[in-house]
Amino acid sequence: GTPAYMPPEQAEGDKEQMDARSDVYGLGAILYELLAGEAPFRGEGMAIIKKVLLDEPQDLHDRRPEVSPDLARIQQKAMAKDPELRYDSAGGDARATSAP
Repeated sequence: GTPAYMPPEQAEGDKEQMDARSDVYGLGAILYELLAGEAPFRGEGMAIIKKVLLDEPQDLHDRRPEVSPDLARIQQKAMAKDPELRYDSAGGDARATSAP
């Protein structure tokens, strides 16, 4: 995986925790980049992996106030550090699942 889009469980090497929610994280990172104009985490190699594990991306509203609050919540939930807090899959209706 590309470190800036890698979910924390993959960055830790925990293959047992990787499932569809890991892909949801990657899609959330792509959505962040589309909305913010840059990847959620920047740097090189291990520095990015450390950020994926420990940091939260800068809030979308701080970067782009014009982004809809609903869309920002969807993106934030998709990139939750804890897989249990993410959407179960990318195939469902994101509005049907309560955002953080």
